[in-house]
Amino acid sequence: MWRPPTKEKNGLYRLLEDGASGLMIPHVSSADEARALVSAIKFPPLGDRGFCGGGRDADYWIGKPDDYTDAANRETFLNVQIETPAALANAEAIAAVPGVDILFIGPGDMSLRLGCTPGVNDPVMMDVQKQIAAACKKHGKAWGRPVGSAADAKTLIDLGAQFIVHGSEFGAVHAHFTACAADFDSILGETAGVPVIPEGRTY
Repeated sequence: MWRPPTKEKNGLYRLLEDGASGLMIPHVSSADEARALVSAIKFPPLGDRGFCGGGRDADYWIGKPDDYTDAANRETFLNVQIETPAALANAEAIAAVPGVDILFIGPGDMSLRLGCTPGVNDPVMMDVQKQIAAACKKHGKAWGRPVGSAADAKTLIDLGAQFIVHGSEFGAVHAHFTACAADFDSILGETAGVPVIPEGRTY
């Protein structure tokens, strides 16, 4: 899955030609926006994606299946991020758009705009999650959001979420270096945090 920096049509479907299985698009606030994205990345009759066939997704035209365009529509997915009050108000209409596969709550942006915390169990955020869950259940779409713990993941799964991101690259790198720093603090004891420079040498 790729989170592109653009909503421009050619830029989006070229990511699929390069082998992306799906696209996550930030700040989708209306059904019209969702339909425009479907048009950009799905082949006719569902959308209006440009046809190349020479990319990775078509196996560079080697062993191309006869139903390439149908397979591409079926095997790639569109994940739209719900991050604003307007998007929340339009969640059911967005979920109803054919070609939209996942509604993904952006808790940071949403909580900033609603004046709550991004926590899964914040009462305001819980209402957001329940509203998205109901919209997706009605229209047969998946939904989810990022979480920071197994308990949060279970809470969302109990609400019907099927697309949950647990952890992040940034969090993993930060935790790794925090553990490394703690190791050096333990090894160096009282000299923790102070560079150890061999006698007679300067840096």
